[in-house]
Amino acid sequence: QGCLLALGTLAGARRPRRVLDMGTGSAVLAIGAARLWPTARILAVDNDPIAVRVAAENVSINRVDARVRCVVGDGYTGAEVRRRAPYDVILANILADPLIELAPDLARHLAPGGHAVLSGLLDRQAEAVVAAHRRHGLRLVDRAGHGPWVALVLAAPPAARRR
Repeated sequence: QGCLLALGTLAGARRPRRVLDMGTGSAVLAIGAARLWPTARILAVDNDPIAVRVAAENVSINRVDARVRCVVGDGYTGAEVRRRAPYDVILANILADPLIELAPDLARHLAPGGHAVLSGLLDRQAEAVVAAHRRHGLRLVDRAGHGPWVALVLAAPPAARRR
């Protein structure tokens, strides 16, 4: 819920063309992005083939399958993830440790001026996740709490300031 709320904060300010939902699970964030941005192309990736099958079914049920593609992949290493980069928006509702581990890859795949919405972490883990992404040039621009959980919105610098 926090991630969807954070995603909503970007809705009016951004018109992304390419969106990545990393660790898509049921594809709820990919579907939300498709509803918010009707012209965006969304890639929904998960390392679990069963989750990807369920995600594809949910995408079809919600009638956004013309713009959301669901694929099995291991993080940012997949050919399709690399081919479609850079992304204007990256969504990742996964745990804190994987978010920290994937920070360098997220920064490399995020377009200059792009935004990342990260969740699946507790409030007490947020600073470590922010610090990992800050080391790669991203900055915290918003934070949405929901009970003990938090969603973070990070921004990449414009091209001229990118590391």
